[in-house]
Amino acid sequence: MFGRCVLASIFFVVSFANAAQHVRVVTDGAIVYRNANFDAKVIGYFRAGQQVAISDKKFENIFYRVRFKQGVIGYIADVDVHVETPASDKSSSKGSDKKSEKDADQTNDQNTDKSEEKTNSDQKRKRPQRPKPMLAKTYLGLMGGYTNYSEIINKTEYKDSIITYGGKFTFPFDASFFVDVNLAGTLGSPQFYKQLSSIEPKGYIFLLSGVLNYPIFDFENRRGVVYMGGGPLVVMSSYVIEVSNSKLDLTEVRMGGVFNLGIAFDLGKALFKLEPKFYIEKSSYNSYDISVQMPLN
Repeated sequence: MFGRCVLASIFFVVSFANAAQHVRVVTDGAIVYRNANFDAKVIGYFRAGQQVAISDKKFENIFYRVRFKQGVIGYIADVDVHVETPASDKSSSKGSDKKSEKDADQTNDQNTDKSEEKTNSDQKRKRPQRPKPMLAKTYLGLMGGYTNYSEIINKTEYKDSIITYGGKFTFPFDASFFVDVNLAGTLGSPQFYKQLSSIEPKGYIFLLSGVLNYPIFDFENRRGVVYMGGGPLVVMSSYVIEVSNSKLDLTEVRMGGVFNLGIAFDLGKALFKLEPKFYIEKSSYNSYDISVQMPLN
């Protein structure tokens, strides 16, 4: 039984390879479906200009079977790719009557116009107007967070909850991922710095991270998505405190990593995100961030 399944899979892949034609994607964020249906599960996206391999024939009169990536086959709408139409064979000879040729051309033009009108009409009836997929857009916006911050000073770990604020930049990566670049921080002082210093401490904390996110599942007709990701983290803290009438400059740059589990929802003109995060550097701590971003494309 297992051997038959393997042979069937090999036959399917070989058959698709032999029947495939290479075309160019014309829609940025073209959706790849698991089945030939607009309501089917989305398995990824293509960018405009990508060269892809599709089947010679259509499915449900709208979809081409497409090779999404190695070993993964999906379906893409015909309006999202540009298929070269082969030139028709010339059947008229040099001795044909010019008037007959002209009449034939006019008849062909009329038939072509009617065919195009019918095709366009069918497409309007069959295809819903699909906005650009949420994860295929680039966003820029503001973020804020409640961070249970901790820091190690002289081998002692200190903790305090701080409010951070900053910016978030999001862009698509490959066909199934998207990247968040986060810069957040505070110009206030954690409580433990005030306890260590005889004067009001002055300084800042900044957290810079780049997170590669993978969508787990979507909901609300793909307006929302749950995702998870991780990436590098750079933390810079700089405070001047006074201890025993001596000023100390506590400036430090630390490297680490950040992991998040988030939910994003498309509000139409803005993208809302809620992200619990877990940071690991010299110490470890967590945060709860929210952001509102505007699409740039």
